[in-house]
Amino acid sequence: MAKQAKKFNEVSVEEIPEVTRFAEVKAKYEAFKTANPEFFEYLNAVTEEYNSALEDAEKAVKSRQVSCGEFVLYQFATKYKPDILFQALGHDRFLAAGGVVQTKTVYEVDKTRVDSAIASGVIPPAVADQVRIKEARFYKPGKLELP
Repeated sequence: MAKQAKKFNEVSVEEIPEVTRFAEVKAKYEAFKTANPEFFEYLNAVTEEYNSALEDAEKAVKSRQVSCGEFVLYQFATKYKPDILFQALGHDRFLAAGGVVQTKTVYEVDKTRVDSAIASGVIPPAVADQVRIKEARFYKPGKLELP
């Protein structure tokens, strides 16, 4: 289970039908798991073996560049590595050979200064409501994964 942090706005499980249903299904799953330990030991072992064999087979067909069984080679794609070309040619020759150097704009804020600007009225309340928003963050149970 995830680390339990401080809980906000906690309500009982019975208040939200979807959470009630989840709790019931989870209890059913846990009861089945407890009642059938050999099945889950076998399933876990087979899943581990399956994933290992899948990884090995994928590496083999990729290294040979072939289709085989369920592994389908459907296309070859040409990729370019501009950083290597830039290092080999230098700036001017890189540009002449078709390279492009770009500057990307990234906007960030200093939270403390923005909060101060909101408090002092430098940032109008209407803008502040769009700029500073509260986002709910949750811990949740993980999904069950079967092959």
